[in-house]
Amino acid sequence: MRILHAIKTGALLAYTALVGAVLPGATGLAWAEAVKPVSSTALYSVWRVSGKELSAKTRKDFTVAVERCWNTAALSDEAVNVTMVIGLTIGPDRKPVADSLRLVEAKGGSEAAVQQAYEAARKAILLCGRRGFPLPAEKYEAWRELELVFAASGATQ
Repeated sequence: MRILHAIKTGALLAYTALVGAVLPGATGLAWAEAVKPVSSTALYSVWRVSGKELSAKTRKDFTVAVERCWNTAALSDEAVNVTMVIGLTIGPDRKPVADSLRLVEAKGGSEAAVQQAYEAARKAILLCGRRGFPLPAEKYEAWRELELVFAASGATQ
């Protein structure tokens, strides 16, 4: 079962759902569209873990760590409207594997805007992960492979 967890500037949004029950068969941005942020201008990210469940505290700590380094101020107006899913592998040392970062899918902008938004998110993941993310070692199999949804505008269409 996939777990969706929405985080807004370090605080939980008023939306958490078991994707398998709420959106059977949904993948990528299709499941992210169900997330309705509290504010349409707030920075937030949504991420899912396939197969295993992590505690709310672990999910929150990880998301806050990435948000700390995500510089949306440097994005163009068009890039701010991009919503994207980024997949990555995290090593046993809790650091992101740099060559594993990949754009799974994106919507809301031109190819150039998507690339700009992706590079900003990629830098945030690598920068804040360089010393290791706050993830419990005993849950490595649960967080080894992650997909994160980034939406700088705070709105998913």
